[in-house]
Amino acid sequence: MRKFGVFCLLSLMSVGLAEAACEDSQVFVVDSGKAYSTSDRGASANSPVQCFAARSDEYIVESSISMKKRNGAGHKQQCRTSGNREYINISTKDVNGNQIEFRGVKKFCMYAHAETGSGVSKITSTAWIKCNVLYRSCEIN
Repeated sequence: MRKFGVFCLLSLMSVGLAEAACEDSQVFVVDSGKAYSTSDRGASANSPVQCFAARSDEYIVESSISMKKRNGAGHKQQCRTSGNREYINISTKDVNGNQIEFRGVKKFCMYAHAETGSGVSKITSTAWIKCNVLYRSCEIN
């Protein structure tokens, strides 16, 4: 088992070396909008689901997907994934000419969520969140 793990690690390192045509995405901002509590029941703010997809000749490196809070107010502020990710099987050669296969992300979706909380003290409270989304995409050789 250990040899297999080392082989996988070396294969992934080789893939990294073979990925000459990779680039980081721009920073995308997903905004929940603002929710105002007008009763003791509270309110929540949810952005529409936003999806990010690689071009037809690219894949997204799964470990590079980052969804982090930029700023916000309220309770339960979260940057959440939504639905299943779509994957593509990739077959290419590493820098040593060895054939390798791995999975890359073709598409992922997410949304932003925040709540005002409930109770009399939360009437007139506001909830919102903005999330930064980043990822790295690479050409399929």
